[in-house]
Amino acid sequence: MPRAAFEQFGPTLAMRGNLEVVRIPVWDAKGNLHSFFNLWPGDKGKFRRGKGSQGLFLPGRLPKPGQQWLVVEGVKDAAALIGLGYEHVCGLPTNSMNAGYAELFRGCDIIIVPDLDSAGQHGASQTGSRLIGIASSVRIARLTGDVLDKSGRDVRDVLRQRGADAVRSAIDGASPWEPVESAQSKDERPEVLLILNEAFVADQVVKHLCNLGWITDWLPVGIREQSKVYVRGGRLVQVVPSEDPIAEGRLGIQEMPAAIIRERITQACQLQTESTDPKETS
Repeated sequence: MPRAAFEQFGPTLAMRGNLEVVRIPVWDAKGNLHSFFNLWPGDKGKFRRGKGSQGLFLPGRLPKPGQQWLVVEGVKDAAALIGLGYEHVCGLPTNSMNAGYAELFRGCDIIIVPDLDSAGQHGASQTGSRLIGIASSVRIARLTGDVLDKSGRDVRDVLRQRGADAVRSAIDGASPWEPVESAQSKDERPEVLLILNEAFVADQVVKHLCNLGWITDWLPVGIREQSKVYVRGGRLVQVVPSEDPIAEGRLGIQEMPAAIIRERITQACQLQTESTDPKETS
């Protein structure tokens, strides 16, 4: 990373006990400088202890609507991209952005450039879910190389090994963010994160509701058929045994009451909420 690019993040020399460190300021969710991060050779660095042990690395300025911002892991990768000529780059202290910081990027076009490992790819998906509906657009860049379980290549690795054109090509070819359905070992229902974009959340819930009973391996075979949801005359209905004594053994159609719709939604997916408090790392 070029020194001039790194200096845009405001580093200073300081002492951490008897250790000389480079101290980088960090920004809070309200857009204020509120803490710092220490870097020194042979270590990934540490935040100030106690309050202020989180934040974003920004190159001396806050995002503004209409701007394109790149989001990467760490201040060094952020400085490397500044060195390639990208004007607005944000560095994350971890592999994902806490939901509380998303509002800083309202109206911006975001390109997330994750490391080539499982944690980086998963973190990029989480960051995208927190920015969607707030940012104007959210895309994910795919760096050149294989995705490893651990210690995958980052931006600076690809720069060293493949050159600047490989990094620029990955950014230029970034794909729109899409939700990644995950299956948990104890609960295989797909997750839907309750974000601010209500229309997007509704679309995801409806999609899973439509699959209920058809593509739901986690449901016991015996209840899959009765869990299916249908639409008749623009209303949700279910198939139930007929209440007509003359038609004993036959099936009928019944409009689904709200309580049953809620039950079907919980069968179809997991509705996940998330704190927007930057002090929480979820």
